[in-house]
Amino acid sequence: MKVLSNVLFHFLPSLFTAMKEGNETTQLHCASCYNHLARIHSKDLRITLSRSEAIHATLSIIPASSIVGGAIIEEEEEDVAESWNKKSLRLRSYRRALSGLRVIAEAAMDSNAEGKGKSRSGGAGTAFRRDILHAGLLVRTGVLLKEPPPGESENWATAHDFFTAVEETGRLLKSLTGGGLTQNTKDQLLSSGIIAAMFRSLVNALNVARTRSMDASDLTPAVLASLPPPSICIIAMKAASMVLSSLRAFLRHDDVRGEVSSAVEIASIARGLASVPFTTAGVVAKEEYSKAMRERERELARDMMREWAFVQEQAAALILTFSIDARLRRILVEDQVVWSTLVDALRRGDARKSRSEKLRRHSAGIIANLCGNADMCEDIVQRCWEEAKNVGKKREGLIVALEEALDDNSDGLREAAAGALRNLSVNKNSIPILLRSEVTPNLIKILGAAKTAVTTSVRSQAAVALRNISVEEEGKEALVRGGCVQTIGRALFKGELRGKVGKAARAETAVMSREEEKEMAAEDALRLQCLVILRNTSITKAGKRELLAGGSLSALQLLLPSDRPAMESDGDGSGEKKGGRHGKDRGGSYEDERFGHEVPVLKVGELGASDLRMIEQVTGIVRNMAADKVAKKEMIGMPGILRRVVRLLTLELARSHKLKTEVERVLEQAAGALRNLCTSRAASSIAVSAGLVRISVSLLSSPHPLPSRLLEQLTGLVRNLASPPLPPLPADDEGAEMGSDVEEDGVKTDFRPMLVSEGVVPLLMQIVHAGTAPAKVQQQAGLALKYLSDAVSLL
Repeated sequence: MKVLSNVLFHFLPSLFTAMKEGNETTQLHCASCYNHLARIHSKDLRITLSRSEAIHATLSIIPASSIVGGAIIEEEEEDVAESWNKKSLRLRSYRRALSGLRVIAEAAMDSNAEGKGKSRSGGAGTAFRRDILHAGLLVRTGVLLKEPPPGESENWATAHDFFTAVEETGRLLKSLTGGGLTQNTKDQLLSSGIIAAMFRSLVNALNVARTRSMDASDLTPAVLASLPPPSICIIAMKAASMVLSSLRAFLRHDDVRGEVSSAVEIASIARGLASVPFTTAGVVAKEEYSKAMRERERELARDMMREWAFVQEQAAALILTFSIDARLRRILVEDQVVWSTLVDALRRGDARKSRSEKLRRHSAGIIANLCGNADMCEDIVQRCWEEAKNVGKKREGLIVALEEALDDNSDGLREAAAGALRNLSVNKNSIPILLRSEVTPNLIKILGAAKTAVTTSVRSQAAVALRNISVEEEGKEALVRGGCVQTIGRALFKGELRGKVGKAARAETAVMSREEEKEMAAEDALRLQCLVILRNTSITKAGKRELLAGGSLSALQLLLPSDRPAMESDGDGSGEKKGGRHGKDRGGSYEDERFGHEVPVLKVGELGASDLRMIEQVTGIVRNMAADKVAKKEMIGMPGILRRVVRLLTLELARSHKLKTEVERVLEQAAGALRNLCTSRAASSIAVSAGLVRISVSLLSSPHPLPSRLLEQLTGLVRNLASPPLPPLPADDEGAEMGSDVEEDGVKTDFRPMLVSEGVVPLLMQIVHAGTAPAKVQQQAGLALKYLSDAVSLL
């Protein structure tokens, strides 16, 4: 074979001449020889250098045409009544010559990418692409594919050749657009008319492929006899699949999608998404029916279903590309047929309507992209309401399709479906629909699944969707009833959602691989979303009870930085060091003179942005829980959590720090949590022993202006600390009854001398007399001064 190929190399010029001047039969043989050489010697320099002659020889196969002002002007054919046989020969010759050119072009691009270290858009590959465009080969191809294929039964062979030519054109176009494209190349491809021709060929292929997508019981013998054979339908499906793939390769470029896409074209592509049954009835005559014939029909039916599945996947992939473009999304939502087809493609398949996992995943991705736009999400929610009203006993529509997708075993499909629900749940009008369906239980089930059963990315998407649901009041109650709080609590208790806080605790990440770092980032994101859900649901009384019942508070405190990272623990979780007193204010720490406990300063450099966001959510949960008497008593029995929250107030507050916003939010939540907790004398004693007085005064005297919300929580905290032990005090602004637990706690400590000695009075007076602070802040500062002034002996 190689010897024969080497001999043919010497006759390449003669081969091209015969292709140009010979008749249809000669052209077919010469094109076959060239295709053979190209496949065996695709990287041979002699083949590469002969590309210009090969392109012009291929052009001679197509009827002559000229380009005037960018429009195709066809010349009259000498033989108007050209036989179908000659057309078939010409199509076969063209396909084989085109196949040879494609193989050589791909080899040229690969050799540049691998051998010379250049990109696929440079070197010989670019030169080959330029030659094909400048010679007008794609323009001629557009002329060839302009007319629809023959539909008469005596011309099915020509139709077969037509669709094989379409398929090969799709392969060539995909090769030409596979690398980086310059603007000039894009303009040439658009002006050549090949893209429009490919869209027309796609419609023709889909029309032929779907001719057998009907029930045989509805067909008369005459109609059955006129249908194209299953083999023609299969080759049409292959052509459609390749055209869709090649168009996707070109339309992935943002600046060309809008120029070649219209509502009609997108709607025609959406036809390829439809799941339809195919029939092979009428392929053989009744008298010839036998067991072998029946088996042959079943085999053809399976082949058609398999090829149509490829068409569906490619159509969904192309529409997924369209759904990224804001200009084209509207078409997908407004066209009722397209929308119904999208939703149907997401449903489970059956014996008659097969739907592959890739098709369903692409469909879910399309819907997720559409729901990502606020206006279109509103339209989709309205459609969901209409579907919910119109359905009878049969459940159908988008929500049902997403239910089925979440219940699938494929991680890719579940992730895409959860992503669609994530975007859909941003619209608050969608929450009632989601709560009435099986979507929410399925999301909770995914969230509580083991790591080995569900990937972290799938659980993260589900967690964000549940977080969006938990924002609404009815969503909070529904998640608590559905066991979401218990699910997250179990994961926290088992350590599945615990992370290591601080850069020092993550020293091992330096030796992690890229994949391991990515997985850790995904786990951090998942943990953060779960904490947001707990924070939102802990506002409700039922949510607080669920957190207490599951023992989640002990697990939550481990997500906060330790108050004694370098000290020996006494084993009670408090982190308190055994032994005597320490000296005054030793660099980087706060010491309370009365209790003699040193608190190391928490530096922002020890934490990252993800750590601060997580800490904010945990302290927010503690703040919500501290407003409940039962939960407050639970936390008093866990002194470690109070001391950890106190230490958060030592965070550095610098105006120019890049994490300034995150730090301020943590400080606000920590001050609010301590404000609620310090309505209890027992909790106040624990907090003061951890250095709360000096830390609070230091924060109030910060040279940097404090945010109004943080300042309000700090002054409220000082007010609670300044309150006299007896008698019971009126309710605090946040609803807790101050002083009501004095006798119960048995603690009668007066913290006012400590506050005065630390210099809090001038700071409060400055807030009151400056008049620049918000009214609530001035009110809290005034009440604190009143409580301090009542103790005349202290002043």
